[in-house]
Amino acid sequence: MAERVLPEEYQSPMKRSIQRIEDEFWDLRAKIAVVSAPAPGYRTAARLLGISEDYNNLGPGIYVHPQHKDDPAKFVPKHHQVIGTAWQMQMEDSPLGGGILAADCGLGKTSQCYCLIYHAAMMKLRIWQQHLNHCEEAKTAGQPEPPAPKLDFRPTFVVAPPTALDSWYIEWLKHWCSAKEGKGLLNLRIFYGTDRTLSTNVDETLRQIMLPSDGKLARREIERAFPPNDPMSAFGVVWCAYETYAQRTLTSCKKSMEDKFRAAAGQPEKDEDSIATMPGDVNDVTDAQRLAFLPTLKEVELKEQDLRKIRKLT
Repeated sequence: MAERVLPEEYQSPMKRSIQRIEDEFWDLRAKIAVVSAPAPGYRTAARLLGISEDYNNLGPGIYVHPQHKDDPAKFVPKHHQVIGTAWQMQMEDSPLGGGILAADCGLGKTSQCYCLIYHAAMMKLRIWQQHLNHCEEAKTAGQPEPPAPKLDFRPTFVVAPPTALDSWYIEWLKHWCSAKEGKGLLNLRIFYGTDRTLSTNVDETLRQIMLPSDGKLARREIERAFPPNDPMSAFGVVWCAYETYAQRTLTSCKKSMEDKFRAAAGQPEKDEDSIATMPGDVNDVTDAQRLAFLPTLKEVELKEQDLRKIRKLT
């Protein structure tokens, strides 16, 4: 005998809710299975990175500054690091927009991240150089220039635990920083620690790449060092710790719930009772910062509705 299934409108709300959650779970699992990317083989990874497909032929000279090719890095990635770097590039181009490199300790995850930044920057630089060549050809032929490709040349922002600073800095000094000023493969800046003007107990190289502790001043220096329209800015790396980012860029907001609502909506009132506003000017408030206040805004709305009900009852 066939099982009778009641129409959805006659089913209990709890049963409908459980069924909906179960359907969403399996739908999400199917989507994740579709977009997940297995690690490529070495030959595929080497072709993607533009290096020799024969690992035995790899040697110093793989990583070189695009404008100073006379000072190549001595760093040679290991077999698994080539695969890990290519996998990260594939994941960044996937629908997920990234992934988790969960290799064991000691396998060179920091090196792979630096390799990823370098190869991604080189790929953007090649595309830009091809565009300039096409513009030159069009100019010679008397034709209009082709539209510029949409490329993001901004530096990579790395947020990590404070304990990871030493490994990132030492790795950069060892493989990605040149003894010749201005010829490093990757241009590192550190947004962590005391202000560099007060940093007397650190080496000179570290002091020079430290950003000011003030968020606005640090932003200005980043924009000066890494112009967004300069392809070489893609070789920049800005390192910051979790706590430092929160303390230096997110300040307290207005006291009252109404003022928080106005700040999140981008229309804060200037009154004498406010202690601090969102970071920078009102125009500097990002969508993510506004979204962070949405639960608070809903609470305010609910409280106002409750007050209206109380007034009606009384």
